[in-house]
Amino acid sequence: MKKNNRKQERYDDYGRVDCPKICALSGILDDISLSGCKAHFPIMLSVDKDDEYILSIRSSNKYSASQLTMIAHIQWSSFDGQNTSVGFQFLRSPDTPKLASYISLLKDSSENDDNISNLIIASSVDFVKA
Repeated sequence: MKKNNRKQERYDDYGRVDCPKICALSGILDDISLSGCKAHFPIMLSVDKDDEYILSIRSSNKYSASQLTMIAHIQWSSFDGQNTSVGFQFLRSPDTPKLASYISLLKDSSENDDNISNLIIASSVDFVKA
């Protein structure tokens, strides 16, 4: 699925996703939004799209204060021969307010990162002769 077809903007993020109900191994967080996230797991999984799953998400981002506990439904899954990618849709969860705060920080961070003028130290050019 393409990012431009999403209801809400997704932010690239890295971290661990634990969901013991579907896999004993931790998954890798690929991206996150207010409405869901994408993660991949290092094995082939068989998932039930009608079931609810409790996710423990620990981001490695510097803006992340702690782990998020989210309740989610699986929207889609795909296996590429090595990893199973899973798209989760978040339901109302205990940490929904923490998620909203975290997404707000990611949004502010991405807006600052997109502004290249923050990276320019001086606009003058100095030539050095060798």
